[in-house]
Parts: sequence; structure tokens; C-alpha cells
Amino acid sequence: MFVLFHDREGRHLLTVAAGGVVMTDVTIELTVQEAGDLAGDEAKAVTLARQVATRTSVFEERRIRPAIWPDAA
Repeated sequence: MFVLFHDREGRHLLTVAAGGVVMTDVTIELTVQEAGDLAGDEAKAVTLARQVATRTSVFEERRIRPAIWPDAA
């Protein structure tokens, strides 16, 4: 499960539910270019969400803690 959105500060974000036995939420900040590309291509969005969920450490520099979901943004 994932969601693409922007927060009150105008950042483009991707939040993904990740994990196995223990679930965790991961939010990363997207570039404007990424946000545009992903909004127009569901397959790209799904691919990135899977990468974030399975290779979280690769996105560590872009990670936002705590994770944010749209209703809290």
C-alpha cells in the first residue's frame, strides 16, 4: 500500500507501508520531476513503492521521520 501526495509545506511525498512480521511506514521526499513522472504513470509509482518497501536503506537520505500519511499532512 502506498500514497503519493504533497504536504502543507509543498513537499512531494511518497509513503509506503513496508515490512514483514513487523510493519512500518516509510515516507520519502520526491523531487518535482519524480512527482510528475509518478503521478502520470501508475506502473512507475508501484515500482518505486516496492523499491522503498524492500530497500529502505537506499532511500535513507530522503526519508522523513516520523512517516506521514495524507490525513496528517
